[in-house]
Amino acid sequence: MDINIDLHFSYAITKFKSYFLSLTDLQKKTIAIASLAIGFLTLCYLVSRYCFFKADKTDMDDLIDLDLDFGMKDDKDEKLHDESDDLNEEEQIDRSKRKLKESQSKRTKLNGPGEKKLSDGTIEKGEFTEDKLNGNGTRVLPDGTTEEGVFRAGRLEKGKRTFLNGDFHEGEFKENELTGPGTRVEANAKYVGEFAFGRLKGQGTITFRNGHEQKGEFKGDQLDGQGTFIHQDGRKEQGIFKEGQLNGPGEVTFPDGTVMKGDFQHGLLCGHGTIEYSSGTFWIGVFQSGRLNGEGLIKDPLGESLEGNFTNDELNGHGQRTYADGTVDVGTFKDNKLNGYGCRLLQDGATIEGDFEEGEFQGFGVKTLPNGEVHKGNFKNYLLNGKGSITFSDGDRWKGHFVDGHLHGEGKKIFANKKRLAGKFKNDEITLSSLYRL
Repeated sequence: MDINIDLHFSYAITKFKSYFLSLTDLQKKTIAIASLAIGFLTLCYLVSRYCFFKADKTDMDDLIDLDLDFGMKDDKDEKLHDESDDLNEEEQIDRSKRKLKESQSKRTKLNGPGEKKLSDGTIEKGEFTEDKLNGNGTRVLPDGTTEEGVFRAGRLEKGKRTFLNGDFHEGEFKENELTGPGTRVEANAKYVGEFAFGRLKGQGTITFRNGHEQKGEFKGDQLDGQGTFIHQDGRKEQGIFKEGQLNGPGEVTFPDGTVMKGDFQHGLLCGHGTIEYSSGTFWIGVFQSGRLNGEGLIKDPLGESLEGNFTNDELNGHGQRTYADGTVDVGTFKDNKLNGYGCRLLQDGATIEGDFEEGEFQGFGVKTLPNGEVHKGNFKNYLLNGKGSITFSDGDRWKGHFVDGHLHGEGKKIFANKKRLAGKFKNDEITLSSLYRL
């Protein structure tokens, strides 16, 4: 078989040579020119088909599956067809449909300036890459929300999002949320500053429509760190905040000029602090939940003061109270009044020491007058009432039963010269019927 092929090939070569040699020079030139023309046309055809396939983004596999046979089947095509032969007819049809759908999808993807309407009603305009907004563009969502600005891979990266009710977010976005410098405007407030996923985090300002204003460090839209909160009534809070309230060192200034300073918890003085009222009264001491609870001092411009242990802004326990007239109480207090054992220094220099009830000298005690007189016994309304005694500065002594500070009833007077009177007395005077000397 191989010998026959060689013989035939040799015979064909010999015949071609003899035929070619028999041709004239003109005929030879004509054949050469025709061959070159055919070769050139064939090359142009192949180049045009290659450019067409590349522009249409359709590879040779697509052409084979779509039965677009252009006479360019190489070894790879034959291999693919061989594999297709092994599939049944239904599988071949399904594969062809998939390839056709992919090819159509590739042909319809937007790249460059364009406009697209999605199945849900969303409308997109602008620069596209692989069918996604990428660059300057706008998007209108079905609910009326609009987005405009710079997009990356279909997501707003920097720009403005406006809602149907007029609210808007403007600035830098990450994962569709404000992240970085930006502005958020809502029905009740305007937020400006550093954002993290839609909420203020870092330096910022919130201006409320009701007149409130907050400035400083934020976390989750609430003051958290150093900040200032100005209320609509003019009250101003400044200091360390946590979750929107003063927590730590701070200061509160009221419209009337009153100033609170100290340590705060949940917006209230808690710990050491001071309150200076516009009237001139000031409080200083240990506070709890905004009220004096512990050692403290309250003093007004008239000179009256309370000093000692406080419970809910009132002197309770050991303390001292000074009145505007100069009277001073020292001892055990209840609700700002001496209640129990105590001492009262009157403005005239007299002192009262003993038992007090609701601020009144009641019960056993000692009263010392500026002239040296000493009244000792049971008192009522600052006067001896009941058993008692009076020692005068000259050495005389009265002992017995007293009524409103007078010897009245059984009693005796002991004089400095050792003389005595004993009997029944009435308003410091002894009755004649009971007169006797010792």
